[in-house]
Amino acid sequence: MENQDKFQDTEFYRENLKYRILGCLYKWSIKGLEKNITPEFEWDKKAKEWRISTSIMERVIDEMVDDGDVKYSTFGKVDLTRQGKMKAREKKLDQKYSDEQCGKGD
Repeated sequence: MENQDKFQDTEFYRENLKYRILGCLYKWSIKGLEKNITPEFEWDKKAKEWRISTSIMERVIDEMVDDGDVKYSTFGKVDLTRQGKMKAREKKLDQKYSDEQCGKGD
């Protein structure tokens, strides 16, 4: 697990994780529009589902909050900001990640 943590802590890996988070949140928001569902997830549960170190996931989420792409919502969940939606739409991130890669939102 230690080698995996070192890999996950690289800049390249963290940037890809940021895009995955944005893409999945945006994918869930598109699907949720019809059902009036807010796309959000508990980052620690998603870290376990995606087999990512919780400390790396927390650091990436904090960086994304600082960048203005996501925000903390209720009970430790993470949600897209308007800026995050625009970035995901511009880069077509909803098309980059499959339902299998994203799993389910909360």
